[in-house]
Amino acid sequence: MGPLFFFFLQFTRLSAVVFLVKLIYADCMNRHQKIAALKKLYQIHDTFAAETDGACEKGCADCCTVNVTATSVEGLLVIQYLSEKKGEKIFDPGSFDFEKKRFQPKITSNQMAALCEAGREIPEEEPDPSWGKCPLLKDDLCPVYPVRPFACRNMSSTEKCRENGHAVMDPFSVTVSLVFLQCVEHLDAGGFSGNLMDILVFMEKNENRQKYDAGDARLEGAALIRNMPAKKILVPPERRERIKPLFDEITSALS
Repeated sequence: MGPLFFFFLQFTRLSAVVFLVKLIYADCMNRHQKIAALKKLYQIHDTFAAETDGACEKGCADCCTVNVTATSVEGLLVIQYLSEKKGEKIFDPGSFDFEKKRFQPKITSNQMAALCEAGREIPEEEPDPSWGKCPLLKDDLCPVYPVRPFACRNMSSTEKCRENGHAVMDPFSVTVSLVFLQCVEHLDAGGFSGNLMDILVFMEKNENRQKYDAGDARLEGAALIRNMPAKKILVPPERRERIKPLFDEITSALS
């Protein structure tokens, strides 16, 4: 979820139909089961991405901004990864400047999809890349690359962003990215979404992880928003047949 979703809606808003989906409601999963399912989704997406032509390469960090978003289960996986790298001091929650401008979404991917499907207006949110780079970056390299959230994985380009000033994505990749964003939120239904930094700072605290495990809905003023299940998945009619095998893999990972 995040700034990229608005880009997706340019392709889907007017022509989209919906898949009626029968996804397992992940509320019955514990933290470890959700993380395991998330890793499966990452593997499926990595396989898809490896088969597409992309201009992205190591050290290309133009899209790695402070506006990156994540879900709570994605944050948990990053926190778990960081705990295994304690000696490297990758992330210090106390060093983040909370006065710094950053994208803090007011609505989730599945909430947007529901509004779009109902023909209702989508709230305008304007993230600005000039607000700065992702605080995790080290010399334009991502120290949590193996566990980066879908907002990062989904952003790709067939041409150099630095040369064009923006990413160039083919329509099918746009649709695939939207499907993954909706499904990872579905996996974390009952959890929450927000700016990656807000997610990491919140989930870094053990008491907040315990609340998450207990299904505690209180966020106590955190700039985070509740996730919701995906009742329907936005897919334009001309891409439904092509995406079905991939979608079947996704639903299998969530079952």
